[in-house]
Amino acid sequence: RPTVPNINRILSDVFADFGGSAYVTDNQDMTIDYQFNFLIPSSLRLILEKYDLLLRPSTVGYTYNETNVLVFNETALILEA
Repeated sequence: RPTVPNINRILSDVFADFGGSAYVTDNQDMTIDYQFNFLIPSSLRLILEKYDLLLRPSTVGYTYNETNVLVFNETALILEA
């Protein structure tokens, strides 16, 4: 079932090898936001956008954001995509 906890569990499994975390948040307005804390490779981005493969309940809209987090001397720098 596409609940937030289930989607987050799946995202953790599917994107484990991409070098960052991925999770979804519920905006409580029939939309959800996907957050990818890594830069999505262009080939994967094309597949996600063209085939609409991101899980969500029916009739719920979504957006996705990606950031690249770089840690240098224990300081986290967020590089916007």
